[in-house]
Amino acid sequence: MATHGRWPPSLTAEELRRIQEWERTHQSPVIRRLLWEVARLRGVALRANQFEEVMRSGGHITHFNSNHLIGDALRKELDELPAIKEQRKWQEELLYPGGKKKKGIGEK
Repeated sequence: MATHGRWPPSLTAEELRRIQEWERTHQSPVIRRLLWEVARLRGVALRANQFEEVMRSGGHITHFNSNHLIGDALRKELDELPAIKEQRKWQEELLYPGGKKKKGIGEK
């Protein structure tokens, strides 16, 4: 398997289906959990792709405000990911040692 940079190539839907078939016969809770995580991350990647396509087109796909709807959905999906939560916590600890975050303008 050739690598692309530091990561091996992404798994295709067909490769994931084969792993899922293997998991069904071997009943591996660890593999099942990883498959669910991969499915979640693929969903976020598809949403990000959708958002990028809308933004590249100028956000004028329909008379609805598509870019905001898609962007809000993407933000919600990203906010639910442990990697994003962990990064934010790390950044906050780095920027505000001891948890002493200063309030911004308009914050109570």
